[in-house]
Amino acid sequence: MSAIQNIQESLKNLSVEELLAIIAFATAEAKKAVKAVPKVKEAKEKKGSMPKGVVPPQLHKPRAWVDFVLADANARGWPAITVKGQEEPLPASVERDGKFVFESTGKPLNNKQAMSLSKQYWDRKASTGTHPQLYEVFEGQYVAPEPSSLPAPQEEEVKVEEAPKPKKEKKAPAPKKTEEEKEAEKAAKKAEKEAEKKAKKEAEEAEKKAKKEAEKPKEEAKPKKVVKKVAKKEEEVPFVCENDGMAVEWVFSGKKVFRDFDGNMWERTDDGEAGPWMGKYDAATKTLDASAEEPLCEDQ
Repeated sequence: MSAIQNIQESLKNLSVEELLAIIAFATAEAKKAVKAVPKVKEAKEKKGSMPKGVVPPQLHKPRAWVDFVLADANARGWPAITVKGQEEPLPASVERDGKFVFESTGKPLNNKQAMSLSKQYWDRKASTGTHPQLYEVFEGQYVAPEPSSLPAPQEEEVKVEEAPKPKKEKKAPAPKKTEEEKEAEKAAKKAEKEAEKKAKKEAEEAEKKAKKEAEKPKEEAKPKKVVKKVAKKEEEVPFVCENDGMAVEWVFSGKKVFRDFDGNMWERTDDGEAGPWMGKYDAATKTLDASAEEPLCEDQ
C-alpha cells in the first residue's frame, strides 16, 4: 500500500472539522511550495516601506485568514456576501462541473471578494461573525512566521541555480500522484457535502443575527447629517478613476491626496508617496468618513 493510500484510509475516521483543518493546511503548504523558487529580477526598494512581496508581521494573520476563507469558499461554496458601501450583496455560489462559481459570470471567488467574505465570517476587531467555528479551525492550523532578515544577493543567485533540480525529481511520479490526488479530492468532497446542509442552516441564522446587529450602529450615526450639509457647500474637483484597485492623485479641499475608485483616501507626502489613512469619501454627499476602516492592500 502506497503512502497516499495510507493517508486516504486514515481520512475516513476523521471528523468534519479535522478534515477541514487538513484541507486548509494542505492549501497553505502548496502555496509555500509555489513561492519557494525566487524570482531572478530584483525589485528596487522604496525608502520607508516594506520590500515588495513581504507582508508586515502585523498583517500576516489577517492576510492568512483571507487566504483561508478564499480556499474554503472555492472548495465548498459561499453564501450571499455583504459588501460595505454596496446596497446589493454579492450572490451566493452555484456548483458547475464540480466547481463553485458566480452564476452570472461563471468565475470563482477572487481575493478582493474574499476580503469582504472573511469579515462576514469573522471580524477579529468586533469579535462577531457568521462562522466562528470556521475561524477556530483556522486558528488551530495557523502558524505565525518567524522573524528573518532579507537574503543577500549572492544567496538568491545560488537558489536560482539550484531551483530546477527538485523540479526534475518531481516529474517522474507525476502521473501516479495525479490519479491518487483525484481520488483524495473526491473523498474530501463527499465529507464536505455531508456537512454542507448543516453549515448553510447555521450560516443563515447567523446572518439574520448579524443584520440585526448591523442596523443598530446605523441608527446611532444619524447625528452626522449636520456635517454632510456643511460639506455640500465646498466645491469639488471632478474625479475620474478606473475600478482597478489602484489609487490616483486628487485634490480634496485644496489639498493633494490619493483616492481610489471606492472613495478610500490617503494623505499625499511631499515626496509624492501615499501617507497616513484619511478615511472614505462619499461622492454623493461630498463628505469624508474618518471613522471608516482602512482596507487591506492586495500586495499585503
